[in-house]
Amino acid sequence: MRMAIAFWTVFVAVCFADAEPSLRIDWTWGPVLPTAQTALGTVAIGRDIIVVGGAYWVDRPDDVSAKIWSNKVWKLKSDTMQWSSLPNYPIPLGLPLVVADGKTVWVIGGSSDNKMTAETYSLDLSLSDSEWQPGPLLPTPRLAANGGVLNGVIYVAAGTEERERKSQPAMDLICLDTRDLKQGWQHVTDVPEPNVEWRSGTIVGETLYLFGGLITPDPAIEIPEEMVRVWHNVATFIPQSESYAFEIPSGRWKNLRPLPTAMGSGNCTAIDDHRILITGGIALAIPKDRLPDHKIRTYLSNECLLYDIKKDQYEKLTSSLRKGVLDHGSATIDSTVYVIGGEDSQWKTRTDLVQIGRLQ
Repeated sequence: MRMAIAFWTVFVAVCFADAEPSLRIDWTWGPVLPTAQTALGTVAIGRDIIVVGGAYWVDRPDDVSAKIWSNKVWKLKSDTMQWSSLPNYPIPLGLPLVVADGKTVWVIGGSSDNKMTAETYSLDLSLSDSEWQPGPLLPTPRLAANGGVLNGVIYVAAGTEERERKSQPAMDLICLDTRDLKQGWQHVTDVPEPNVEWRSGTIVGETLYLFGGLITPDPAIEIPEEMVRVWHNVATFIPQSESYAFEIPSGRWKNLRPLPTAMGSGNCTAIDDHRILITGGIALAIPKDRLPDHKIRTYLSNECLLYDIKKDQYEKLTSSLRKGVLDHGSATIDSTVYVIGGEDSQWKTRTDLVQIGRLQ
C-alpha cells in the first residue's frame, strides 16, 4: 500500500513539475474615467496608460439619442492613480488603433463623427511641449483594427474599412515603418477569414495574434426588427471562435486553437512574453441548431480567458471582471491589468469605471 502511494506521489510530481500554476486575478475598482465612454483607444507607455478619444450618447429634446465622439486624450499615472489631460486629438475619434513606439503614441484610423477616417497622428511624450503630428494616410479609412509595433514598424490588421463609400470587413495586413515615413503604408498580406470584424488582437514577441471576432449575418436572412434591437438576446452579429497568428519574420499565418467560447468586440493584452489575457466582449450563449427558432443567443461577457502561447491552450479564469463590457480599453503594466470604460449594456450605455486586476 505504501509503495502504491509512493508511486502515485512521484507520478503526480513528475507530471506537474513543469506545470505553471493557474493564474488568479484580484479585480478592484480604479479611478473613474473623466468621462464615461466606449470605443476608446488605449495603450501603456512606461508606467502610464494613455486613452485616446471614445464615444458616448446624449439625449436630445426629440427623445432620439445622439452619439458624441470625443477628442480628449487622458493619461493615468499608475504610481499615483491620477488622471491628467494631454493635448486634444486633432479630430473627434472613436474605435482607433492606438500603439506605442518607445515614448511615441501612434493613433491609426478610427471613426470620426460616424464616418471612418484614414488619418494617423503621433505624439512624442518625451517632449514637454509635444503636439500631435500628422502621419501617412491609410490606404482606406479603417476602424477597430488590431495590431502593434515591432522594431519601429507598425502593423495594422483586419477591422472595418470603407471602399467606394461602403463599409466592409478589412481584408489585409498593412505596415508602416516609422523610421521612413515617406514609404507610406505597405501591403503585407491578406488576413484569414476576411469576412470577420471586431476581433481582439495584439503583438507579442515577433508574432501578431488575432482572436475570434464577429460577422454580420447575410442580409438576405430576415430578422424581426423587435429582435434586432436586443443584440444580447437574438444576435445581429455572430461571434466567432477561429483564431490565428502571423509570424512576422517568416511572413506566414498559422491556425491557433479556436476560442473555447466564440466571442468578439472584446479586448486583449499581453501580460508577459507568453500569455495573453482576453477580456469581455459579446459571447455566444447558445448555437442556433439548439434552438427552435434557429437564431443564436449571445451575452455581454465579463469572462477572462488566458491564452498560453507556448502551449496553444486557453484557460477560463475563475476571477472574472467585476463588470461585463465590450469595446473597452485594455493594457498591462508590470503585473497589473487595466480594463477601461466600454459599453456596459445592450442599448447605448457606457461606463466610466476602471477595473484593475492584480495578477496573483
